[in-house]
Amino acid sequence: MTRSISRINALAALLCGLAAATALCGTPDSITLPFAITIAVKNSATLNAAKQGLAAAQARTSQAKSAWLPQISGTGLYSYLYPLETIPFGGKVFQLYPANNWDLHLGADYLLFDFGKRQKAINLSTIGEQALQTGTGMAAKAVSYQTIVAFESLLSSAQMIAAKQENIANLSQHLDFVKKKLATGSSTEFDVLRSEVDLTNAQTELTNLNNDLAKQQIGFRQLLGLDESAPANCMGAFDSSYHEPAKDSLIEAALKQRTEIDLMNVALKAGLAQLSLARLELTPALTAHASAGGKNGYIPNLDQLEFDWVAAAQISVPIFDGRKTHFHIKELESHLDSLRTMLDDLRRTVRTDVLKAIADVKSARENLFEAATNIRLASESRRIATLQYEAGVIPNLDLLDAENKYTQAKFARVQSEFRYTLSKFALMQVTGFDFVAWANAGGK
Repeated sequence: MTRSISRINALAALLCGLAAATALCGTPDSITLPFAITIAVKNSATLNAAKQGLAAAQARTSQAKSAWLPQISGTGLYSYLYPLETIPFGGKVFQLYPANNWDLHLGADYLLFDFGKRQKAINLSTIGEQALQTGTGMAAKAVSYQTIVAFESLLSSAQMIAAKQENIANLSQHLDFVKKKLATGSSTEFDVLRSEVDLTNAQTELTNLNNDLAKQQIGFRQLLGLDESAPANCMGAFDSSYHEPAKDSLIEAALKQRTEIDLMNVALKAGLAQLSLARLELTPALTAHASAGGKNGYIPNLDQLEFDWVAAAQISVPIFDGRKTHFHIKELESHLDSLRTMLDDLRRTVRTDVLKAIADVKSARENLFEAATNIRLASESRRIATLQYEAGVIPNLDLLDAENKYTQAKFARVQSEFRYTLSKFALMQVTGFDFVAWANAGGK
């Protein structure tokens, strides 16, 4: 119990940190991560198709339940017979049947006893519903995680653009400074030309980054089912908080929450239900029939409709089916053994997924520390290079090189923050965390 509470608290703390990091300002053009997940799940064509399939499965279950109700039908028959058969007797002619024949009846058939085959068929159909429901949940989790990746990618692209814009501003300022030095004779035209080339290259890179962002926004709108002109601004920051992953608790959570395991367990239930039903294929069935109505043709008044009824019971006993049922049972038993083997392998895979995700989180965390150190060093290097260039100690190329390394360090930090944040989301995904329920609760 204590371990379960700790596991829940750890996941809650992790997600709260991620939610706070991706919280957006309140402008109408901004999209929060919970809102994005909710909209993506709501508008997903795949999920909507799955829901329709679930509705169809529910209808099939209702069809199976109809076996508990009587089957009622009405019949009406009219026939005209000619020539008529007659018998002369005692100076009179007696007609054997009427020329106009009417037969109107209402009948009902009901299965009285079948050794439980009806109920087992209903149970099997209900398990089919559970499988589709579980599959729909798994698809919803997949859409949710896809939305998270797209959302965080937009944040990454926006920060890369901001870093490049800062780089362009620094290069522009440096170009102005170099031109002033050229006017005083303390710089060369080559220095100006090289500074202009670097500035142009940076502007080209900014154009490419803006294009990448625009394409990501197009894909993001498609994922959410939004109009092409709808805003797709995801404003926020990456989460750098850290909670030591509890390996055993996370593995335990994954084995309980992973939808793939749930789906495999449902498949096992279905296999057992099919096997149970197959073992009843050669059992007898007792049915009852009753009908009532009216018809003519009864002596002495052949043309008058008379009320009549009939009741019957029938037992059907399969005797030999060419061993079809025997081999069907063997097939289902082998299928069950295969499912059990697959379930054991799936559990091992889930454990492996969690261990890999934990390793990714730790590795991304170390890379984040390294990126922070690198940007601190690159910033200091750029500061010193600027002072030395202004003092005439180093050439222009050395200062431009320091500026480029600083920009690269900022890019590396953004990528490290993106990878670290995404690794934590990936860890939550492999534990089977329900992002849809979290989003529906407003990210709480």
